[in-house]
Amino acid sequence: PTGPAFYESSWAPTADEVVSFLNTAKNLGMTAANFFSWDDCRKNLPAVWTAIYNYSWPYTSTPTTPKDITQQYIDALNTKNLDTIMALFSTQAVHIDAQATIQGTTALRAYFSNLLNNVLPGATFTLANASGSGSTRNFTWTATSSAGKVKDGSDTLGLVNNVIAYHYTFFNVTAS
Repeated sequence: PTGPAFYESSWAPTADEVVSFLNTAKNLGMTAANFFSWDDCRKNLPAVWTAIYNYSWPYTSTPTTPKDITQQYIDALNTKNLDTIMALFSTQAVHIDAQATIQGTTALRAYFSNLLNNVLPGATFTLANASGSGSTRNFTWTATSSAGKVKDGSDTLGLVNNVIAYHYTFFNVTAS
């Protein structure tokens, strides 16, 4: 919520009103509050400024754990955005499947364009299971598309500097 911290005509909030506002916001489960307008408050309402400054609102940080590269990869596939997918790969990454071994950004971009537009058009990908840490990940996945389903996706990633440098994939597309 946004509280008043300005002088208007003959009205201005008092320090007690500001503290009451903050107490109410905190009691309603709000995690923060802000005030408008700091420039007017500091200059014309120093008691209000001090009340806001001195108000005790404990900060509790909920650390966010970054998604593992396997989930980032599945999420990127689901965006259908080649730039988002390519951002996960080294410029010299190698990709291996039953049909070919390819290397580099141009070849990978063509592979993912074909995957998303021809092999599994409009697919929704789901991460089924993932294991590994450090520089290696193994994961299984499924997909549903207008061209069929994948129930047996199985991939291995090799990471260098937190980007994919090696990617092996295996899957079969079956009729929907």
